[in-house]
Amino acid sequence: MRKEVENMDERRTIPRWRLDKDVSVSIPGRDIPLRGRTVDINLKGMQIALPVELPDGAALKMDVSIGRGLAFSVEATVPWRRHEGGMHYHGLQFTRLNDADKDSVGDYVRVQCADQWREHWWEEVGHPSYGQGKTEE
Repeated sequence: MRKEVENMDERRTIPRWRLDKDVSVSIPGRDIPLRGRTVDINLKGMQIALPVELPDGAALKMDVSIGRGLAFSVEATVPWRRHEGGMHYHGLQFTRLNDADKDSVGDYVRVQCADQWREHWWEEVGHPSYGQGKTEE
């Protein structure tokens, strides 16, 4: 069940990468794509801000375009939403994302969010010097 939230408990098991880019979402049955902004993303979901609320119901099939460098098809649910400053923020939980699109999302994030990627990835494995021109022997 979806819910509208103001203060949400963080339950993510992997980090989302902050990504403030234009987004276009095409949903079957809707003639015109929805245009908004991304807030964050990972391989399990994303947060987007749109001028309208996404519909209630089962999984949505969507074609998503982010900026000029990423386009993918995904099925997702909307576990939460909130309205703020004239925009509708939606948490999308991916329920189906094919392997090629997972690779595309991962590659895009590694380039667009390189500093965040390096910080989160290497903090977890204990190598904060990664990417600083240093190697361990």
